[in-house]
Amino acid sequence: MDGFIASILACNYRSLKGIVMFYRFTLIAVMSFTMLAACQPATNTPNTITVQADAETFREPDQAQLTLNVSQSGDDLVALKARVDQQTSEVIMFLREQDIPEQAITSYRLSAAPVYDYQEGQRIQRGFNVSRTIQIQLTDLAIYDIILDHALASGVTEISQAQFLVSEPDLLYNDVLQQAVKNARAKAELLAAAAGVKIVAVAQIQEMSQAPKALALASARFRQADQVSLPGTQTIRAQVSLTYAIAPQ
Repeated sequence: MDGFIASILACNYRSLKGIVMFYRFTLIAVMSFTMLAACQPATNTPNTITVQADAETFREPDQAQLTLNVSQSGDDLVALKARVDQQTSEVIMFLREQDIPEQAITSYRLSAAPVYDYQEGQRIQRGFNVSRTIQIQLTDLAIYDIILDHALASGVTEISQAQFLVSEPDLLYNDVLQQAVKNARAKAELLAAAAGVKIVAVAQIQEMSQAPKALALASARFRQADQVSLPGTQTIRAQVSLTYAIAPQ
């Protein structure tokens, strides 16, 4: 009986010893693999340099968009519309005499609404208001003041905001955008040379601006009798951000 127990214990000891040796070798293998992995060179991520640059140019607007409003108030809606139409026709006729093409004139927007007054908390109708809007695309700014003078003299009741425009703004913007990219390249090369590295490629480029919108100037009247309407200049500016890959020289 004692011999049987002894044989079982011996067998279990050999099994346990085998298991211990197995895990020991496994642990050594894992540690060896980890050490080998740590000794491997790290993956080289490309070094980069990021710069921002801009460029700009100045242009005088050579176009304008005018919005005129002709309105009349009274009791007879039909008569009011007739007077508004008559005044509108006179303005359009004058615009044609200034060699403004018909496709540059829009006058279809007509509105009519009752006019109310309030007395002792009650709304009382006091007639009607009829108005027509005239929009003008003006390509000759030399006659800008002439149009304003005649419009006010012929019964135009309001001159809304004028928008001054530069012809072909997208082309001008594209030229400035290209210059901004060149400026960014020059700045990057300057920094790279100072750091003892060289530029090898463009990694990323980002446009940080957009083509200009119309320049709006508020005016019910743009000038006094002894002054001239001047739209000033419009700045066309482009800005970019470029990232370059660099390497040792």
